[in-house]
Amino acid sequence: MYIPQNLGRDILITLRTTQGTAVWLTAPGQYSIVAVGTQVAVTNNGGEAVLIRPGRQGSDRIPAGETIIYQVDTDALDTSLALTSLIGSRTFTPENVADYNDPNSRSAYTWRCNSVENDAPDGIYRLLTEDSRPTMNFYRDDGAVSHAETSCSLSFGTQGFDVSRLTYLSVRATFKIAGHSLSTCGSQGSECPLMLRMDYYPVDSATNERGGELVSWIHGFFSTFRPELNYPLNCDSAGCTQHEIVNQDTWYIYESGNLLTQPLLPRPDAITVFRFYASGHEYEVYVSEISLLADGHEIPLG
Repeated sequence: MYIPQNLGRDILITLRTTQGTAVWLTAPGQYSIVAVGTQVAVTNNGGEAVLIRPGRQGSDRIPAGETIIYQVDTDALDTSLALTSLIGSRTFTPENVADYNDPNSRSAYTWRCNSVENDAPDGIYRLLTEDSRPTMNFYRDDGAVSHAETSCSLSFGTQGFDVSRLTYLSVRATFKIAGHSLSTCGSQGSECPLMLRMDYYPVDSATNERGGELVSWIHGFFSTFRPELNYPLNCDSAGCTQHEIVNQDTWYIYESGNLLTQPLLPRPDAITVFRFYASGHEYEVYVSEISLLADGHEIPLG
């Protein structure tokens, strides 16, 4: 759940389960609340959150950067650090976004952005506020009928970003697809209005050390679907998972799950490039968050 800044009024959002557990959100920020069966999990990623247990006086404050898990039937609480973003800020500002060809020295956590087209019109990237959220907007229109890609990427050098010691690694993205002209992800399954791509060195399963060749994890999203065209639901590259359809003009939160334990994916050892991009003809996409999340430990650059 996202509560924007500068609303100009006090905030109190109350969420209550059928067992009587309540969660109060009292400030702008980003939160995750999951209630399944008799368990309630609340993560405070930068705001003010309070858990109210049924039949008890008082409350349990959840500090920013922490997760609290409450087991209703045993009245047990478990507190832990929230997942850490390995790539710095989860959102986009002039401080962490630069043109791909900008010669100025920037942080390793600066998104380098550009657009490449077969011909006119140009695609553009820009920082916009959409629905009170700071976003990266990828946009191309004017009846475009040729291929283009508008993208932002983080590059970690030839040795890559060491993730070999992690036990949990996932990709999280919050975005809205306002529209796109190609059905699905195009005739080759490679032109989604939003695609996520991670290039990395894998762990060799035989030696448990770094493998030799780079591999890629690719996942795409689309909102326009014309089934009569019979376009593929994934691209033909190795590591390309099945793309997902999402509701158009609606905010969506994607979480990949633990990429270190997925059976069809070689385990990452070091990430060289992480990239998100719009691919196709016409597209309009807003991305408010991109994160590489780990289990509380930030690994230094290799």
